[in-house]
Amino acid sequence: MINIIRPIYIMNEYGIDPMEKKAVIDGIKTIFRLIGVEIKIKILDYCKLKGKSYKSPNSSFKEYKSVAWY
Repeated sequence: MINIIRPIYIMNEYGIDPMEKKAVIDGIKTIFRLIGVEIKIKILDYCKLKGKSYKSPNSSFKEYKSVAWY
C-alpha cells in the first residue's frame, strides 16, 4: 500500500487581510505540529504560484502548477 501525502493548498480572494491569512496558516501549522505531521505535509500558497516558472514554452499555464490554470 502506497501512502501519498498531498500538500495543503491555500487559496484566497483579493482583499483578504494578510494578517488573517497568516493566522490561518499558523493555525494549520500548529495542528500539524500537534499531530506530528509538520515535516510530512507542505502548505502551498496558491497566490505565490504565479509567474514565468509556471508557464509552458507556448505561454500557456502548466497543468496543475498554476493558480491561473485552475
